[in-house]
Amino acid sequence: SVPLPLYLDSWALGDEPFMAFARSPLGPVLKRIQHVGLRGNRLTHVGLEELTKCLGKIHSLDLSENSFDRRGAEVVCDFLRQGAPMLLELDLSHNRLDDSSTAEICRAVDSSCRSLQKLCLRDVHLGLGVQTGAALCELLCGSRDLTSLD
Repeated sequence: SVPLPLYLDSWALGDEPFMAFARSPLGPVLKRIQHVGLRGNRLTHVGLEELTKCLGKIHSLDLSENSFDRRGAEVVCDFLRQGAPMLLELDLSHNRLDDSSTAEICRAVDSSCRSLQKLCLRDVHLGLGVQTGAALCELLCGSRDLTSLD
């Protein structure tokens, strides 16, 4: 099977269309997708959960400018720990994350995505607590492939 990209940036679709696609007979097509661009789609933890259940071993995932908070971060962490060993790029910028959830994402990347090269966390409220700094330090010290942290 040929790997496919999925680029739906800035469509502002919300959760429902993604949930319907993931549950449809076409859902298994998502296993073949290696590059996922879903920036600006108003996704919450609900849509993320359905979508990540269907994704295969993707190489890039852009979830920037969506509408998820710490609950969405938990879904992302579960996905990273269970099914993203090939992930090279992850963009979570401009979501409503907090210090604790951002630190947990860093720990999930550090433990499960050892080949990650690019991590974008722009405008996710870094620095509003003390956990993220330590988690970022651990990630940077332990990563051999990370070349970009934004």
